[in-house]
Amino acid sequence: MTTLSLSIFLALLAAAFTLACGHRGYLRAAGEAALGEGPSLPRAGWWAPAFMLVFLILISLLTYSRLGHFSGWQQQHTETRVDYLLQSRINQSMIQAERRPEDAATWLALAESQAAGGHYGEAVEALDQALALQGETAPLLGLKAKYLYYQQGRALGIDAVAAVSRALSLDDTDFTSRELLASHAYRQGQYQQAVEHWQVLLDSGTAGTREAAIQRAVERAKARIKAAATPQ
Repeated sequence: MTTLSLSIFLALLAAAFTLACGHRGYLRAAGEAALGEGPSLPRAGWWAPAFMLVFLILISLLTYSRLGHFSGWQQQHTETRVDYLLQSRINQSMIQAERRPEDAATWLALAESQAAGGHYGEAVEALDQALALQGETAPLLGLKAKYLYYQQGRALGIDAVAAVSRALSLDDTDFTSRELLASHAYRQGQYQQAVEHWQVLLDSGTAGTREAAIQRAVERAKARIKAAATPQ
């Protein structure tokens, strides 16, 4: 049973218990009045059940307004758990980097953890540490360009361009660099450039498990090019 379901159940149980106690007291008073052992029984009022009904409706509306529908509530708590797990992963990566500051792999792991949590500035800093220890490689420079790109709001700034250019000068088929340039070109409506970048990955065999997805992306880009060339 979820926490929300349990809360609703307890609220209903409390309401039912309150009504039951009130009704029991009323019956006891009625019995005493019938035996002449108590004061005359006052007329049963309608206000108590009405009050409880209004109370339950208000509580339900307040709960819905704060949490939304049930699936939304579940999503909110799922995201909270995911955020907690990501933060735990980041913390562990930071501990490892502090313990092994001369290990480039630990800094790379920290960079990937920070990026997964959306902390792109910190991810770039961790990658710089890895680059300083390992030296420039196309994969590391491609990742740096990618993180800079997202840090700058999906914009290819000077630093991102410099990183991706250097990466491609080391390896013209670097997957991260080509995928970044292709995706950016597609978002900018530069479909032919996007196709060219993706085609490099397909022709070089570096697409790996992403080959089918890249082929579909190429088809979509070509369809956009064809649609733009077709007279209206």
